[in-house]
Amino acid sequence: MDLLTEEQVQSAWQTLRSQFKPRGRELLTQCPSVTGEDNQLFTSARGYWLVAGDEQAWQQAIESASAGNPTLLLTKKCPTHDLGTDLPLICLAGDLDPLLLIELEQLAGVSVSADETFCREVRLALSQREGAIIPLLKSTGESVYHSKEQHICEDTTASGGNAALLMGQ
Repeated sequence: MDLLTEEQVQSAWQTLRSQFKPRGRELLTQCPSVTGEDNQLFTSARGYWLVAGDEQAWQQAIESASAGNPTLLLTKKCPTHDLGTDLPLICLAGDLDPLLLIELEQLAGVSVSADETFCREVRLALSQREGAIIPLLKSTGESVYHSKEQHICEDTTASGGNAALLMGQ
């Protein structure tokens, strides 16, 4: 398979970003409290994700897209069967030049399914990016990295919570 050009990857990336948005913040759980504060745990998708590699990359792409991350899959062969049209997933057949990762806008994470040499090249390219550190996943079953969590605690004691609990009474 031929190496994908910068124009091909950028075009597919722009299409992904225009057609899909990452899953927004959702309440995961309301946490109990004995002192009157309000504790909530939220989760959201990390953002736009890129998956590259061999046949195993499909599973990584499905994990990422299932978590609400719009995902661009770059693999040697895109399947002809339906993987679920409800997933925010675009496939482009071809090999990735890792240096293209340096310039992709709004990249939130990368998954690869390839040999160690390719993984090292991807790691080096990601290290050259400006801004936040981008997670690099090399296997399936790491779906915890596809989401962000946010805990919000509102201390309601001053506005009518049970102050006696804070006084030890």
